Amino acid sequence: MAERSGTSAPAPAGDGRQPGFLLWFGLLVTGAACLVALRYLLAYGRPETAGAWAYAVTATAGHMALLSFASLLLYLPCRLLPPLRPVARGAAVLGAALWLTLLITDTNLFARHGFHLGILTAALFAWQTWALVGVTGLVMLGLATVLAVRADRVAARAGARRRGRWLVALLALCLIGSHLGHAWADARYDGRVTAFARYLPAYYPFTAKRFLARQGLVDPAAAREASILRRAAGGTGELNYPMTPLRCTGREAYPNVLMILLDGLRLDAVEPTRTPFLARFARDALVFEQHYSGGNSTRMGMFSFFYGLPGGYFDSVYASQTPAVLIERFATAGYDFGVFAAYSLSSPGHLDRTAFAEIPGLVGQPDYPNEGRDSRDAALVATWFEFLDRRTSAGPLFGYLHFDPPITNLPPATPFPAALSDEALAAAGDDRAGRELLEYRRRLHFVDGLLARVWDDLVERGLADDTIVLITGDHGEEYDDSGQDVWGHGTGYSDYQIRTPLMIRWPGRAPERFGHRSSHYDVAPTLLTEVLGCTNPPDDYAIGTNLFAGTDWEFLPVRSYFNQAIVTADRVIVTYPGGIFEIRDRDYRPTGSLQLDRAAVEAALDARQRFFR
Repeated sequence: MAERSGTSAPAPAGDGRQPGFLLWFGLLVTGAACLVALRYLLAYGRPETAGAWAYAVTATAGHMALLSFASLLLYLPCRLLPPLRPVARGAAVLGAALWLTLLITDTNLFARHGFHLGILTAALFAWQTWALVGVTGLVMLGLATVLAVRADRVAARAGARRRGRWLVALLALCLIGSHLGHAWADARYDGRVTAFARYLPAYYPFTAKRFLARQGLVDPAAAREASILRRAAGGTGELNYPMTPLRCTGREAYPNVLMILLDGLRLDAVEPTRTPFLARFARDALVFEQHYSGGNSTRMGMFSFFYGLPGGYFDSVYASQTPAVLIERFATAGYDFGVFAAYSLSSPGHLDRTAFAEIPGLVGQPDYPNEGRDSRDAALVATWFEFLDRRTSAGPLFGYLHFDPPITNLPPATPFPAALSDEALAAAGDDRAGRELLEYRRRLHFVDGLLARVWDDLVERGLADDTIVLITGDHGEEYDDSGQDVWGHGTGYSDYQIRTPLMIRWPGRAPERFGHRSSHYDVAPTLLTEVLGCTNPPDDYAIGTNLFAGTDWEFLPVRSYFNQAIVTADRVIVTYPGGIFEIRDRDYRPTGSLQLDRAAVEAALDARQRFFR
């Protein structure tokens, strides 16, 4: 018998050390990915705190490890299927090469433009860019091959698997720790830490505000106060808003301003029979006939209204509790605030932590326990009247009233015109769209009567002639109007969900109708310029412009909670997480085309990142 040797030769590739190979190949690919990802850290700049530093480093290491090992997943099924075993290593190498190529391309894109790679952004690449991607892919294929050979050699060494497992455990701790750190910082509104999250591609960190508050681990009120103090001290995180301080000239007298928002106010809502007050109001108002919200949901619509910014900035604004400069300037000018909504100010718009975050002694929404939506809308009006009754300030007035007609429950025996009668509702029968639209119009009719009371009260108090009254919606409301089985709001980007009336009674301005495409993004620039005397160009703090400039929107970034769209004159480009996109016509029907309006897309992408540092 041959004598046994005390040593063994390195095992050839494919002899059963596959788990060890996969472990070390993943670690080596992770190392290469981390080196490339240093560009994100360089773009991030100098973190404001040690905690922000630690989060950026651990988040980068953990996330790169997660994506690197994910790129090798095809290796395992190939190993389990005997016919595919010969190509298992090749699948791992190709996966790693593709991942590193995408990562390098993403870092280049992010360094130049501030946004990450996706199908939409890739569709804008010129042929030279694609050529560079191809060359990068070939280089990365060579690098991945070298790393695979190296992984084989390392895996064959004694104790290699144990050391590899310790390294994987360390990277797992980085991944878990960074997500927990983000959740903690987010609950404390510490934008100095959470600011880094947007720098990593395909990164969706944990949040746990409510859970940590319920457990008593975080005091939301104290966290908010601390966030305000940090912002006052210059700890603003990633936001660069406004880009320069506002320059506003003081005025001897300011007009009162009353903003009235109706949740889900459709583009065709104003009609003499169904909404007689709104129709009368419009006859004596400045009416913008093609007006668009910046969102198809309450949160994003209101955000675009107060900030003049796309919804992509919301998370950063919310994390840092950065108020809208529009509201800040109203406060600086000495306005007396009365802010009321037929729902909690904290949800879904989070106005108490965004637009009005720093208004001292803000009169918030009273609690209406166990009351129907009709009671809330009616109570909203009563609360507004009470506020005006006890008001003693001689300064100008800022009012905000938010009604909720789409889900208002009607009081018994509510009178209706014939077109909205019980008989008309019964005649709708099984026609779901017709019936639900009619029910919506009945609820809107009820709220229209409440609005008439608000206006009549202003007249009786002698305030109407010195008050700018603005009426609009946060978004629209759809009842399968496009024939695509799309309902409500937040579900699509047809005009029925994103268009809403805008009517303004402005003392000293004659009634007028405007036909250009306007948007909520234009409201803040208009009021800051025309009312508050600010001389900054709107580009310093918004993506919109003065409503009276007559500027026609060539593109319109619109956002929901989970996806977003770019609306142009003839198409709607809808983008989903991961960069997947589809193109629909203005009737919201799929076109089957992938032809993009390059200028509009690039402008929208620029608008989404302009106010980040």
